[in-house]
Amino acid sequence: MSLRFEAKDLHVLCGSREILKGISLALPAGEALAVVGESGSGKSTLLRTILGDLPSDESVAGGDLLYEGTSLLSMRREERRALAGHDIAIMFQQPGRFLNPIRTIEKQFRDFLTAHGMRARDTHDFAAEALRKAGFEDPERILSSYVFRLSGGQRQRVALAMLLSFAPRLILLDEPTAALDVVAVRELLDTMRGELARGASILLVTHHIHAASYLADQFLVLQKGRTVEAGRSRDILKHPQHPYTQALLDAALQVR
Repeated sequence: MSLRFEAKDLHVLCGSREILKGISLALPAGEALAVVGESGSGKSTLLRTILGDLPSDESVAGGDLLYEGTSLLSMRREERRALAGHDIAIMFQQPGRFLNPIRTIEKQFRDFLTAHGMRARDTHDFAAEALRKAGFEDPERILSSYVFRLSGGQRQRVALAMLLSFAPRLILLDEPTAALDVVAVRELLDTMRGELARGASILLVTHHIHAASYLADQFLVLQKGRTVEAGRSRDILKHPQHPYTQALLDAALQVR
């Protein structure tokens, strides 16, 4: 099975303080890996490093990130930007809230597609089909709508349709279940399972153990910037080896 993404002994500093301490992971095509841990464990720093979006006081001090065998850290800014949104897509918390309230969905969809090389005259049919695949029976109405005309769930699905437009090969999910109800969470995770089935790879950053266990093939457990446990999801969920992992699982059971 070919590797889609790797982190190799990644070290990140904030000033002189090490905040990621030798993180390694290997994500094959068609698999999902969940990075779990409490706030301050390093999950967000790992995601920002992958995106090339570290703040000015943070820097990579060692190791590498490989996308399909090519170093992201050695890429020119233009090359890395070309991957973003096309080959590599990122879904932030509550993506629907990033939609512009004073522009129609069609105009926003068109801007996204043309920014990634599509001709403007081709965007309408492409966007309508993307919305149809996302479960909208009336994509033309959605395209002509403003955000305030859509429910929270519809906004989420529109943002997801946009994110998946180009069938990205690596999908980064940043706490995607935050503020979603149970039905919306299940719909989102089922959509992501469909992406895995077509061969995409997913890196899920979350504190939501139940969502991670539903989607992920692998777990990477972080504590204070260090990997305390990593392996196949079924093994870690059934037989956690580290006390910190056990505490996370116990806490998840208590809030279920």
